Amino acid sequence: MQTTELRDIAGALRTARANGEPIAAPTTTWPDLDADAAFEVQRINVEEAVAHGDRLVGYKLGNIAKVMQDAFGLDQPASGTGRSTSRTPWLTTAPPGRSSSAEPPDGSPSSPCATPGAPCTSTDAK
Repeated sequence: MQTTELRDIAGALRTARANGEPIAAPTTTWPDLDADAAFEVQRINVEEAVAHGDRLVGYKLGNIAKVMQDAFGLDQPASGTGRSTSRTPWLTTAPPGRSSSAEPPDGSPSSPCATPGAPCTSTDAK
């Protein structure tokens, strides 16, 4: 795929995220999009987010079991980054023993683990 197409896909995904609106799978519009190109789209969007003030806070892997890779037609695990503005539960869910709400009733954050997107360490969870 051409770089311009990859940037178009990345832009479409950023716009959908910003608007909170679902879009059709990118392969509907760009049928030549394969896993390698999709990882490039992801890289473009991470670079764009960081350039506009977001920050990386972690990494994630998915489909690490061969059976799951086979189920999704993959030849390798899926990987990605966690950013401070991510809306994924693994970044915003408090660790065991902590409240899962973002703020206590009085409105003041009780710990870094109670703030969506804030990094949590094992020390914070005690």
